[in-house]
Amino acid sequence: MASTRRFGAYSQKRHLRLAQRKRKRMVIFAVSCTACLALATGGLSWLSYQSAFNITRIAVSGAKEISEENVVRTVRDVLEDDKWHVFSRSNILLYPKDEILSALEQEYPRARSFTVSRVSLLEGALSVRIEEREPYALWCRDKEHTECFILDETGLIYAPMPNPADAHLFVFRGGFADTPDPSAMVFLSGYFDYVKSVREIFASSSEPTEFVVINEKDYEVLFASGMRIIASFRQLPARVKQNMETVLSSDTLRGKEKSIDYIDLRFGNRVYFKMRD
Repeated sequence: MASTRRFGAYSQKRHLRLAQRKRKRMVIFAVSCTACLALATGGLSWLSYQSAFNITRIAVSGAKEISEENVVRTVRDVLEDDKWHVFSRSNILLYPKDEILSALEQEYPRARSFTVSRVSLLEGALSVRIEEREPYALWCRDKEHTECFILDETGLIYAPMPNPADAHLFVFRGGFADTPDPSAMVFLSGYFDYVKSVREIFASSSEPTEFVVINEKDYEVLFASGMRIIASFRQLPARVKQNMETVLSSDTLRGKEKSIDYIDLRFGNRVYFKMRD
């Protein structure tokens, strides 16, 4: 019995020594791996900051109204943010592309899209290609057009218009509450396709100049002749035009477009109109 107990104690001590050796080897292995990883990271960090891999030139293309110099400055501000990073942000292989795109999109709403890419690894050049929005119309705050903004074909308002009279663009009014700055907002979001249809349908045979939102249900279209058509958003644009042409071809109003103040088409078969004094 005594010998059995001595053998059991010896066996436990042996297992304990083996476990201690195993833990020691694991600690040494973990420390070695950590040291190797730190050395490798340090080496790669040092390498990423070498001038041979730095972005030395930013080429901007496609800019019309947007300043190329400002775009370069925005990109540089992202690359050189005055913070220390493990890897250089100005490295041609590691530059923060998504952050650059985000900064450009936020800074320049006039642009429809930006494309950022490497021109050449050896040259260390970065390319920024811009697709600018095309003016579709103006949104003006008042009927005198003293304060206007440019919007694109999606209805997005993206820039102020310094001299609205020089633009010779179709004008939208209303549709917003008393918004100090409507930039980056969409005119009649959810209804802009309807608005575009109204404009395009009337433009095929008349000279519409403005689309004015009266309230959430009604709108009016102004024409170069001075005439106004009042209609409802519930009516199809093609039907509104058809009703207008029917009324204008009647014996009462034929050939008198320049003398008409408005024609109200909101009430089905009942049409109201007013002649100018």
